[in-house]
Amino acid sequence: MKLLLSNQLLSNQSYLIYLAAVMIISGIIKEYRFFAGLYTFLISKIRSKRALLILISALSGILPIPGRVAVSAGILNTIASDEKKSKSKFGLIDYLSTHHYYLWSPLEKTVIIPMAVLNLTYIQFLKYSFPLLIISIGYTCWYIFTRINEKEIIIDKSMHEKSGHIKFLSNIFPIITGILLLILGFSPPLIFGALALYYVILSSAWRDYKKIFGYINFKLMLFLAIVIITGNFAKEYYKEIESFLSNIQLDIHTPGGIILIGFLAFFSAFVLGSSSKFAGLMALLTAIYGMEYFTFFLALEFSGYLLSPVHKCVAIGKMYFGTPWRSYAGVISGWCAIMIAYGAIYTMVI
Repeated sequence: MKLLLSNQLLSNQSYLIYLAAVMIISGIIKEYRFFAGLYTFLISKIRSKRALLILISALSGILPIPGRVAVSAGILNTIASDEKKSKSKFGLIDYLSTHHYYLWSPLEKTVIIPMAVLNLTYIQFLKYSFPLLIISIGYTCWYIFTRINEKEIIIDKSMHEKSGHIKFLSNIFPIITGILLLILGFSPPLIFGALALYYVILSSAWRDYKKIFGYINFKLMLFLAIVIITGNFAKEYYKEIESFLSNIQLDIHTPGGIILIGFLAFFSAFVLGSSSKFAGLMALLTAIYGMEYFTFFLALEFSGYLLSPVHKCVAIGKMYFGTPWRSYAGVISGWCAIMIAYGAIYTMVI
């Protein structure tokens, strides 16, 4: 019992070390303008600030590394101004730009697990997920380019200075190397801990340890630790949820049956808040009820995951950008509603 409780409390908490290191790195990069030359170059080439933020989020968000949204948010934070209303928009752009990969990237567990369980080729998987991917990209572009005004995006003024030179070897190359090491499977806390130490030395921030700790938002780190613990407790019941779903005797061909099964699918992903877990449950339900329901279950499980209270990405966005919970809920709910509606209509049509 003690061992179980210990696992629930400590499991995945090393993520906090990783995140604290990212906070220190992004704080130093922002304060000492280590990426100013690079951003000056990008800003001169990409006139739309919204497009620039989407590009930065998308490139860092696709990386096959653990906690990639923490890296993406950390990088965006280095160019965000301190104006609260503007900064809160960064969180929404970052979230929308980094979550459609679950529907197509061959590096994601959400693609790999269904392919393995259901014996699908990658092209076959895309056949079922492609409509949801189009909805996701379309919704992202619609929201960012119609609901967010270009004037609302304020980039740190120091990034506009024309005198900035791209100091690649000392300022940029180390973090690229760190990301490559993560891709190769090295420990995230170890790699980014070393990177944090490097940037502390490079900036001479070590002369004032209070400044270093000032880059870390401890209040929200505590909140994220609670989110992780909650998620750990929920995941302890994954096998029970999986067993229950595999044993339920409901007729999916009746209105009541499909509504109840759909609710259970959505709620299980909502409670677990895990991409690998929702992928496993989605594959299980599809194996039970047939491939004609794959898109429907994918829409439900993916939506439950996106809206889950133990989904770390929302907490990270709030931590960096102060984006209100209601803003996330409103935007994500609209996206999920369209995907679930399509999945339901598609299932009824076929």
